[in-house]
Amino acid sequence: EVGTAVSVWVGTWNMGENEPPQRLDSWFQGRGVGANVWDGAGYPPPFAHDIVAVGVQECAMEKQKLAELVRRHVGPEYEPLELASLWLMKLVVLVRSEHLHKISHVQHSSVATGIANTLGNKGAVAVSFFFDATSLCFVNCHLASGAENAHKRNQNFADIVKGLRLGDKWAPGDVTTMFHHLFWFGDLNYRVDGLETEEVLARAAAREYEPLWEADQLRRVQEAGSAFAGFLDGPLLFPPSYRYEIGTRERYAWKKEYKKGGFRINNPSYTDRVLWRSFPSAKITQTVVGCVEDVLTSDHSPVFATFELLVQSQFVSASTRRSTLEHKRRGQTQQQQQQQQDDPAGLNHYPMDSSAGMERLRAAEAAAWEGKPRRVVGGE
Repeated sequence: EVGTAVSVWVGTWNMGENEPPQRLDSWFQGRGVGANVWDGAGYPPPFAHDIVAVGVQECAMEKQKLAELVRRHVGPEYEPLELASLWLMKLVVLVRSEHLHKISHVQHSSVATGIANTLGNKGAVAVSFFFDATSLCFVNCHLASGAENAHKRNQNFADIVKGLRLGDKWAPGDVTTMFHHLFWFGDLNYRVDGLETEEVLARAAAREYEPLWEADQLRRVQEAGSAFAGFLDGPLLFPPSYRYEIGTRERYAWKKEYKKGGFRINNPSYTDRVLWRSFPSAKITQTVVGCVEDVLTSDHSPVFATFELLVQSQFVSASTRRSTLEHKRRGQTQQQQQQQQDDPAGLNHYPMDSSAGMERLRAAEAAAWEGKPRRVVGGE
């Protein structure tokens, strides 16, 4: 395929307003449970992705501190491209420094969908840019909570799509159709619904995930076309990332008791997701998706995914340019040789409306008539 291969790492984590551990190696190394994840054997795979996008929710850290935390894990060869935030939602996008000259049209935007669509406890932050001639967009969101509020989450999605101000304002469509590749991730809050909690717990413990996918609200919403139509989701070959007891990954805190009495049931669910949507002609493959099991400071587990995609160059490469110039030179040489054969006097070598052309014409005429009788028109 024509284009340059680029690797993208995307991570999402609801931090629960708690201080994160100093080391989050498993998250960035892709060590945990899932599809094609590193099993921890041998040396960790090198972190060699070209673009890194980290979306967090309920993050009490300042965005600069978060960027420093990320950079400590991915390495100094990565430069922050954009830091976007809305209340406790934050999005950090970094690129390898060797690619900075290929980045253009960097934009960021945010939409609040909390109470009266003004509070930023729910909503989204987004960053978009061009990598060479390929447009990319990253959206980190936190949608309405509660198993019974799928319709509110659907409305949150619609409000975010309508409210994000990114890309060409004159282009038709919206953020879901404007970019070659759109990555949408975060705490989407869709729940495993329609199964008894005991069954959900038993299936998760036995690592029988297919019945849990079938009961996933997001899947049903997509099938109905109510939200996230056309978005793709990787195989969820890991336990539900929410709602764990803090400090362990052995038990889910599925029963929430209130101080004033009563309780609420929260089925373990795949609330934390990494979705994507690309142009039909765009080339992209999800290579890894999973969640970590050793980050215990929140009731959510961090989720990660990696992608390989092709970006199109907006410039002609040096090698292509040299090849094109050489081809052009050969063509010009062949053309000149043919002209010499067809026009030895060089009458057509210069345009006749130039002084050089007229001088060349007069010299050629004089040489052609030399030694021959001249015909005089009108007498002499």
